[in-house]
This record gives sequence, structure tokens and C-alpha cells, in this order.
Amino acid sequence: MRFEPLAIDQYRAEHFNPALQSVSQSNPEPLSSGELEALIGPVADLFSQYDRPGYSPSRGSEALRQAITHLYSDITPDQVVTFAGAQEAIFCIMHSLLKQGDKVVAITPIFEPLIKIAQETGCEVTTVSLQHGDQWSLDLDHLQRLIKDDCRMLVLNFPHNPTGAMIKEPDLRQLIDCCRQNDVWLVSDEVFRGLEYDPSQRLTAAADQYIRAISIGVMSKAFALPAIRIGWIACQDRTVLQRVCEIKAYLSICNGYFDEILATEALKKFLQIWERNRLLLTKNMSRLDAFFQDHTDLFQLIRPQAGCVCFPLITSDNHANDYAEKLIQQTSLLALPGHLFMTSLNGIRLGFGYSETADHLQKMLIPFNQ
Repeated sequence: MRFEPLAIDQYRAEHFNPALQSVSQSNPEPLSSGELEALIGPVADLFSQYDRPGYSPSRGSEALRQAITHLYSDITPDQVVTFAGAQEAIFCIMHSLLKQGDKVVAITPIFEPLIKIAQETGCEVTTVSLQHGDQWSLDLDHLQRLIKDDCRMLVLNFPHNPTGAMIKEPDLRQLIDCCRQNDVWLVSDEVFRGLEYDPSQRLTAAADQYIRAISIGVMSKAFALPAIRIGWIACQDRTVLQRVCEIKAYLSICNGYFDEILATEALKKFLQIWERNRLLLTKNMSRLDAFFQDHTDLFQLIRPQAGCVCFPLITSDNHANDYAEKLIQQTSLLALPGHLFMTSLNGIRLGFGYSETADHLQKMLIPFNQ
């Protein structure tokens, strides 16, 4: 493997400055220590119950995996494997299932590792772009033709990063049926699941619907706990679960003991955390609506349907790369331009899950006024 640098990490490294504030955060504002302890009790008291903490089991503790199953309908603890974050999970999945020459289909814009890791294994990756209009949409017929064309793996991500797009439940079932009929693996990045503004719109997890589907989750996104480095996969196929564990043994081996304790307790309160995040996001959504309605000469916002990020397109003569550079120089705000999400669309990822969102929106006008 070459391990070519990821463009998004290179961009952040090149523009690293502690004084910069990101406007592209892909998580809701993290729970404060006070909020966390209000949910799970004093952390010191919780840790004091474990007088000799050591290594965690490689798959994750039984308690942690049991807590994760409450996010699904039919998944059992032995159908869950945990990781040091979601990106390790993606790495292990793709190296367990893919080989050189395999065909992979993915949707852009996209979180870069979902494509780059497949490419690093020697796969041929075909991308299908979300189409923009009044809403983000997906050409299902085209996507299904690609699935039927000797495809090995389909990569989905809904709620979507970076656009906030959603897929309808019947359309998701249609894609799953197509995968089933053609023996295609489905990797479903569901790290934003739980950040729906209307909980009735929450999609059924892919792993609950199809034996060759793998659902990915993580504590940093829908649970607003990025300091807890715990991710996981849920899958009904035991052979794949065993193989990802064998690959994980070359990487983190196991998770941090105290991370697992905190994640286990927080997951027991997942409905309260999701509601906390929903209230924050819907409050900031009204600010987004007002701001972009007032500045249609500069931006086109296709309103996100779920999640804590959106992808405003720049409608002025500015290119997203140049606009992002001006933001850094003139406002000390760091925005991630569209090319970092493997798309030519002229936009930026905008996170709106923080209390500073309103202030950031006003500063985003400065490059156009100078």
C-alpha cells in the first residue's frame, strides 16, 4: 500500500493555526463535562468502580456492544465490533472485503477515506454525483445499473456528509434489494443517524435489512462526544466480523478501557443526547434559512434534511478554493472547499452544530465586501 496523503488532512495541516476557527465542523457542539455528568453521573465515581483497569477485549466489551445494539432492531452483541473511531472501521472493512481489480461504487461529494481506502487496495471506484436543484437527489436508475455491472461494493452515506441530504426509505430498500439480487456488499456510513430534525424520518439501519450490509457508527457525530474515540460496525455476517478483527489486530488491537466505559454509559442515554442535538440544530437551521435567503446573490443553499453539515454552493464569481483562502486571511475562519470531498461542485462544507454558528455566518460575508 502507498498510503498517499489524504487531501483533507493535507489541507488542514497546510492551514494549521491555533487562532483559526473551523466553520466546517462535522459534529454537533460536544457535550460539556457538566452535560455528560448530568446524563451518566460523576465520571470519577464511575471510574472508581474499576480498581484494576486493563486492556479491553478486541471486539469491545460485552457491555459496550450490548449498548450499541439498542440503536438497531435485530443486531445482537456478537454482530458488533468496535474500533478506535469510524475511520479505523472503514479501513478494516475495505481490507477485509476488497482486492485489486474489484469494482466499487460510491456517491459524491464524499468523506474522502470512503473512496481513497478502496483505491489503495487497487479497486476501480466509480462515482455517482448527487444532483442539485431544489433538493439534493440521486439517479437511482443509473446507480442500479452500476450495481448490476459486476460491482463488489456499494458505499452509501445517509444522512449525507457534506450536503445533509437524505434518501427516502423506499429508495433505500430498492438499493438494498438490488445489492441482494447481485450479491453486492453494502457499506453504509451512518455516523449522522440520530441527527434527523424529524425523528420519524430516521432510516432503518442497513445492517438490520441485509446480511451483506455493514452499518458504521461512531461516538463523535450523532452523540456529540468526539473526545471518546469509539466507533463500531454492525453486520450479520460472522465471517466478515472475524476478518475485520484480524485486521484490527494490526492497528489499535483494542479500544481505551475508559473510553469504552464512558461510551457504554452515554449510549444508554442516546435518546436524550439525540434530542439535545436536535434542538440545537433546529435552532441554528432557522439562522441558516434567514442568512442564505438574504444572500442568494452569493450562495445557493440546498436545505439539509438531516445532520449538522450543509454544502452551500457559491453563486458569485468566486471559486470555493479562493473563497476559503479569503476566509482564512480576512476572518480567521477555516472552511473546507468542495474538492476535499472529491467533487467539482463549487461549494464549501458548512457545519452548523455550534453555538457560534450565528457569528460565523455574518463573518462569511466579509470576503465579498472587501
